[in-house]
Amino acid sequence: MSDSQRTRKGKTMNVKILAFGFMLLMSTVASADIAQPDGIVYGALHIDGQVGRATEGYTIMARVDGLEDPVSVYRMGNNAAAGDRYVLHIPHAVQADGRTPSANTPQAGALARIYVLDGNGNGVHAGDVRIPASGKAQQLDLSVASKDLYAGYLLNNASGSGCGSGGGMCGAVGVISPLLMLCGLAGMKLRLRR
Repeated sequence: MSDSQRTRKGKTMNVKILAFGFMLLMSTVASADIAQPDGIVYGALHIDGQVGRATEGYTIMARVDGLEDPVSVYRMGNNAAAGDRYVLHIPHAVQADGRTPSANTPQAGALARIYVLDGNGNGVHAGDVRIPASGKAQQLDLSVASKDLYAGYLLNNASGSGCGSGGGMCGAVGVISPLLMLCGLAGMKLRLRR
């Protein structure tokens, strides 16, 4: 086989590979959902009646039944333009026909449960909202009690001496152990006197 035949054969092979890649890409795009403008839920976060500040870095999360992952998560302070408010961008999409809602995004009007994440990443329920239609916004001010927000965090992190994330009673044991030790020493001292 001559060099010119090898070159032609190589170019033909490259064209076939490119054509196959293009067809594969088009079949993927054809079945993909078409993104629509987000629905937006925004508002202030009140903790014990006081407005939560963006600098405190609270995380707000929206969940919808039937969808495994949260539909939106916002860490306060990530968008300077939002100031001391949270802003949840909830995605909307339709299927390739342009009319049928996507099964991968929540539908307008579905109930979203809004949570504020505590120090351990657990969600404290702060409110519910109906998801606004694509391109619409709705205000929802949230309110939580600091005792709810920090309860799990304080219990699990009361003692920094190796308790880890699984130590629910760790803080209590960390306080009780030295007391028991003192009681034991006092008891030993009494026995020695007798």
